[in-house]
Amino acid sequence: MKFPPILLTAVALTGLALVGPLSAEDEKDNDAPPDGVEVQARGQVHEAFAEGGSAVATPGVVVSKNPPERVEEQPPDEKPEGDSIVWIPGYWGWDEEASDFVWISGAWRAVPPGRTWVPGSWQKVMTGHQWVSGYWGEAAEGQTQPISTETDYVPAPPESIEAGPSTPAPSEEHSYVPGMYVYQVTRYVWRPGYWVKYRPGWVWTPACYKWTPCGYVYVSGFWDVPLCDRGLLFAPVTITRAAYLGAASSTARPTSSSPTSWSARCSCGTGRGPTTSATTSRPATAATTSPG
Repeated sequence: MKFPPILLTAVALTGLALVGPLSAEDEKDNDAPPDGVEVQARGQVHEAFAEGGSAVATPGVVVSKNPPERVEEQPPDEKPEGDSIVWIPGYWGWDEEASDFVWISGAWRAVPPGRTWVPGSWQKVMTGHQWVSGYWGEAAEGQTQPISTETDYVPAPPESIEAGPSTPAPSEEHSYVPGMYVYQVTRYVWRPGYWVKYRPGWVWTPACYKWTPCGYVYVSGFWDVPLCDRGLLFAPVTITRAAYLGAASSTARPTSSSPTSWSARCSCGTGRGPTTSATTSRPATAATTSPG
């Protein structure tokens, strides 16, 4: 089943809020989406593009409905330049206000050095289905694929004893990375916080733990591309059951000459955390703000 990703008119954002709606003039210049497909002017941001900043993730949302089958997307020809740009497929997210699923469109993404995307998924549980978030894991030696499925699990980490830096910053170009528990062989040990010197053109994403039904996954810290340079983000869409079931016999594909841009704009202002601009890159708490 194929639906066209929805191209945003602006590709850079840090507030992670899609704002709109479009003006009548904008709508006149844009192609209308297929019947039964509604573009969302605001909503969740693809996890691979930006994620929340908690050091230890909480269990995902549990819903009683069964998630629909994955939508087969056709990556658009509209693609940012760069050797590290890859297509990360979309997935079904949960809209709490509507109490229903919403399709989080795929995105073109600059892959962080030494990283590989581990996609999230809906897992069957006693009371329905529970969302397990994706994350940027470490790429195995010699790995060339941008998406991985291999995972190591550890027990739940103890509560943090972080109390802030014990020494002054070496310089104004340093930012503090909080301490955290790390799992070694059979137990957790405390790793104190430390100072990191910023790298121009990069943003530091601190280490964290991701929850899964099988245990927690440790994701080490890494340098990432600033949010405004990460690639091309596409708007989420809601799809009616009739449109979804009829998609097998009707395929729409965006083209480079007439890209689908029923869009929602995105802002490139300041985020809600100690983030950096596209020209400086002091370490940030995770990747700016929580998606959605």
